[in-house]
Amino acid sequence: MDWKEKIYSNGALIVDSNDLPGHTTALDYSSQHGLDLHQLRTKISTTMGNLTKKLLDLGVEATLMITGGDTLLGFMQQIDTHHLTPICEVFPGVVLSSTHYAGKQYYIISKSGGFGGDNLIADLRTYISNK
Repeated sequence: MDWKEKIYSNGALIVDSNDLPGHTTALDYSSQHGLDLHQLRTKISTTMGNLTKKLLDLGVEATLMITGGDTLLGFMQQIDTHHLTPICEVFPGVVLSSTHYAGKQYYIISKSGGFGGDNLIADLRTYISNK
């Protein structure tokens, strides 16, 4: 799959780590591989951060939305940065920040993993489109 092409043709790409019904759950995976909950959470956040970094390395230019503090930290570790510059609170608990990676500035929308209404992603897409 050409992820960069998919992003540009669809206008967005959503990658989540939620369990799919009928498939092995993250907890099942962790017990099969001898991982405790902390190790599992670290593995997920590191993998999601690495995937996001690889998208940027492909040349994707986009506003990123990263949900969950562990996932945001995983991404920041992968791009080897310790700095985010907050710009504004887009919606309650949803922050727009910027950071630099590989000589470019990127915008990141972040929020707590268990936070936000049912239409949050659609509302953010409208917000971004209007800016």
